[in-house]
Amino acid sequence: RIGQGRRVSRDADANKRKYDPSRRHRPVFLSYSTTDSRFANGIRRNIEIRGIGVWYAPTTIDVGDQWRRRIEAGIDESLIFVPLMTDQYLASAFCVGELTRFYRRVYRNRHSELTILPVLAGLSAEGRHDQLVKRILQDYQAIELAPRMTDGLTVLLARIQQRVLEATRRPNRLLKPTAPRVILNRRI
Repeated sequence: RIGQGRRVSRDADANKRKYDPSRRHRPVFLSYSTTDSRFANGIRRNIEIRGIGVWYAPTTIDVGDQWRRRIEAGIDESLIFVPLMTDQYLASAFCVGELTRFYRRVYRNRHSELTILPVLAGLSAEGRHDQLVKRILQDYQAIELAPRMTDGLTVLLARIQQRVLEATRRPNRLLKPTAPRVILNRRI
């Protein structure tokens, strides 16, 4: 018999990658290159442990979905955009398009609570000179994850918690009423 006598290892992420329609309306949009998906998944988990929903493609897009529309809707409905900026991110037209879309949204709504939290993860000197990166870094303080990952991640998580908490305290058209309630487990 096929497979008899073999040990089958289970992927720890297999159950988490099932489609979840409640993920469509989340305050945080995590933008990353697929080559950085393990790293992005770690960041996503750390955010979600704090009770904050993250728009994350593997669990938000179902088979047969029009994936570009789902991504655009996730970007357009999020409050916080977290681009995981690596050289691979900048080489991806899709990633650059996501960042550009949210950046334009911020520009159109200058007095809104929209926030970009750029995460630099091993971005080369050449990548830092990219025109879009330079523009983003002129407007937003970035979080550097190398060489002190724990410190950078702690700062990122605290900032996300702070922004979501501020948004939930005020009536805000950016956080949809259909979105899951955000529960903050820890004080900042």
